[in-house]
Parts: sequence; C-alpha cells; structure tokens
Amino acid sequence: MKQISFFFQCKVNPLSLLLNKILLFSTIKFLLILINLYLLLPQMVPIYRGALLTIAIALLLTSVIAIVKSNSKLQRIANITMSYFLAIISVLVFVYLISAFLSLTGTFGLEQLLRNYLEYAKLLYFFICVVQNIVLPIPEAATIIAGSAVFGSFHAFVIGLAGTLIGVSTMFFLTRYGGSKLIAKLINEKHLTYYHQLVQKNETLYLFTLFIVPILPDEIVCIGAGLSKMSIKKFLMIAIISKLVTTFIYSYSIQLVTLLSLTTSQITLILSTMMIVLFFLTLIKKKSS
Repeated sequence: MKQISFFFQCKVNPLSLLLNKILLFSTIKFLLILINLYLLLPQMVPIYRGALLTIAIALLLTSVIAIVKSNSKLQRIANITMSYFLAIISVLVFVYLISAFLSLTGTFGLEQLLRNYLEYAKLLYFFICVVQNIVLPIPEAATIIAGSAVFGSFHAFVIGLAGTLIGVSTMFFLTRYGGSKLIAKLINEKHLTYYHQLVQKNETLYLFTLFIVPILPDEIVCIGAGLSKMSIKKFLMIAIISKLVTTFIYSYSIQLVTLLSLTTSQITLILSTMMIVLFFLTLIKKKSS
C-alpha cells in the first residue's frame, strides 16, 4: 500500500515508468553487465563480482528513483554512469577473452584449438578472421591455413573471406569516422609512417600490393587508407579483390602441402617469399616507369 501511495503522490503512472526510455536503456545495460559478470567472466573472484553487481544494482535503482521523482538531472547522471560502468566491464571482458584465447593458441596451436572446440569451430574461426584485422596479433596466413586443415579448403575460403572483409572494412570505417586520436591508441605510429612512405606515389597500386604481400599488418594498411582521401568504394573494391586472392591461396595451400609433402610452416614461408618478390618487382617496375 505504501508503494502504491508513493506512486500516486509522485503522480507517476507505473506503466509510463516501465516504458520510460532512460529506464529501458538502463535495464538493458544492467542485463548486459549481468551477462558479462556471470557468463563471460566465470573465473572472477566472487567478492569482486558481488561488489560490481552491487554497484550495477545501485545505479539501476538510482535511475528508478530519479524517474519517479522526475529528477532529470539525476536521470542523466545515473544513465551516463551506467554507460561508463558497462564500458569498463566490457573492457575487462575483452581483455580476459583475448588473453584466454592467446593462451590457448600458445598452448595448443590454432589448428588444435579449432579441433578442440569443433562444435563452435566455424564461428570461432570466423570471429578470429574478423578481429585479426583489428586487434588480434595473428597473421592471416596462419588463420586461413589452420581453418583449411580443419574444415577443408572451400569452407575455410568462404568463411575466411567473409570474416577478413568484415575485419578490414571495420578498421577502415573506424579510422575514417573515429578520428586519428582513436587510431593513435591502437597502432604503432612508425608503421603508419612507413605505409605513407610506400603509397605516396600510387596509393591504389600499393594498397592492393600491401594487402597481398605481408610486409605490413592489415590493420596498418586499413588505417592508412582510412586517413587518406581514398573513396570508400575504391577501398572496398581493392579489399575484395586482394583478399579473394590471398584467402584463396592460403585456403588451398594445404592441398599443395600434401602434394609436395611440405610442412605448413614451409608452405607459408614459400608463399610469403613469393609475395615479397612480387612486391619488389612492383617497386622496380614503378621506378622504371
């Protein structure tokens, strides 16, 4: 009865309270925090999890009280604080997952990791192909060849191509619309300077070449293109064509390994050498012209 009279005194309709956008977003953020704490951070010390959960509940209750009392300033403060809190938890989850993944790949190797989680292997493979172009320090060749060994050449090619294109496009758009300050936190500035030195004469040709030849990481290439005046359409066309080439070569290289009785490391070295030779031939041709 006291709760009902409280709502009437404050002249707040319980239905409008439930439909309030700020409360809705705060509730969604609270649920995401719960998912992060209990599903994605299973090894967190219980006392720390409990403390973080208490903070999340307090923020949600603050939003409810602010809405009931029609305190718009408190609503904004609670909403913004909840957003920052979710961001902090998400960063913790991201760091934990990346560390766990790198630990697993270091222990078992990427191919064995996919075999150990075969039920989710294709999804995991796709995810790796996406994030290796953004934050994950794993070469494209290692990922695609491992996928080819586990799924076969065709599936490794299709899934790998889709994931790689999403990854490079994401990095390009993050650069184009996120700004140089965001990018400065993600990359080595020396690599970016080297990229600009390479492409200053003919960016289209060198962008295509750098996507194929593993001289610079793909994320550096995408960032350099994103900071330049290159159109989105041209970048996507170059990315699609070049990644069709590299993904196809890496996906079907496992068959060549079998035919020639070479190890995966040897075939990767041979392919990389061929691509580096192609790159320098392109440089020589460009200078002569």
